[in-house]
Amino acid sequence: MSSILIILIKRAKRQRLLYFHRIYGIIREGDLKMAEVTIRIPEELRDIISDTGEDIYIEAIIEVAKRKLADLERQLKSLSRKISKYESIYKKSYEEFSQSVPDTIKGHEDWIEWSYLVKLKDELSTKIEKIKLLLGNA
Repeated sequence: MSSILIILIKRAKRQRLLYFHRIYGIIREGDLKMAEVTIRIPEELRDIISDTGEDIYIEAIIEVAKRKLADLERQLKSLSRKISKYESIYKKSYEEFSQSVPDTIKGHEDWIEWSYLVKLKDELSTKIEKIKLLLGNA
């Protein structure tokens, strides 16, 4: 396992142990799925980066996570507006509408689109929570 990932795990354990415990129970290092990340850089930068230590990689991962979080939150806001339009049109929540879909082509088309938007919103919300957990914003 990469020493960078071990540092991230230790940092997460130190900073967010209570959150991990509350949401997932106590997490042991072996319980986490790990992915190996390979970074390719120009050779001219190799010497500069090799002297900086692992902190630069952690900072880079955190910066990428912050940017991804901002992008996902923009997408979530857009999906929420689209869902609100359907709620406004039908004066019902998605759950209520699903129980009594109008027996028309438009009703079924709206239900399919609305279902898709709700599913995407749920998936985005899950991704956002995971990133916030990594960043310590949860």
